[in-house]
Amino acid sequence: MFYTSQNPCKKCGTKIRYSKTGQCHTCHAVWSREYSKQNRQSINEQSRSRWKTDNKRKQRQREWQNNNREKCRQASREWSNKNPINNLERVNRRRAIKKQACPKWVDKLQLKAFYLIAKHLTDTIGISYHVDHIVPLSNALVCGLHVPWNLQVIEATENIRKGNTFK
Repeated sequence: MFYTSQNPCKKCGTKIRYSKTGQCHTCHAVWSREYSKQNRQSINEQSRSRWKTDNKRKQRQREWQNNNREKCRQASREWSNKNPINNLERVNRRRAIKKQACPKWVDKLQLKAFYLIAKHLTDTIGISYHVDHIVPLSNALVCGLHVPWNLQVIEATENIRKGNTFK
């Protein structure tokens, strides 16, 4: 909340002040930007630690994402387009994890069959299907292998909902 003061700020001449502190709005904005630049690492660490412990916030965010799926997808597409290097790095990291999780003795034709089935189901039924790893390739609890007995074909929505979880 703001109010307009009779006396202008001595530094910048603005009359708009915060109601609670009486501080000049413009000078506070400048100070806040400088503080954020100088303390970016500690601010990020505080934010990460708050995120890890704030379950209500996580639940609110999940609900919002579920209610606004198209907005989330659009934001993700825009981020990928604006950050092609970061997106490429993310895709390559996933590819490397998958490659490392695939033993040399695995029959690649058996793996390919799962992807062909998923594509066939998607084309035939009209609902998007994914190949899912039953035991995730990288998880805090366990890391699975990219082998036929760890794969299943499920609907894309179910796979996205499952994410990187292991039950």
